[in-house]
Amino acid sequence: MMQILLFWAIVAVCLIGQALLIHAAWRLRRQTTELPAGVPQSHGASDLAWTVGTAVLTGVLLYGSFLALSA
Repeated sequence: MMQILLFWAIVAVCLIGQALLIHAAWRLRRQTTELPAGVPQSHGASDLAWTVGTAVLTGVLLYGSFLALSA
């Protein structure tokens, strides 16, 4: 029983964290501010893709953990 509660607590923390990361990457993608010379430019679309990709991979790992826990 304790393992199930701990698992769902971890799922909640991961969901909140990933939602905040995706929100930040989405805002960065839409940013139109010019940076000073010499400051590296970030590509917002690729940052968003990497963020969503890691969120999906985290979901897959959590699903695998759930299957192993319920077995």
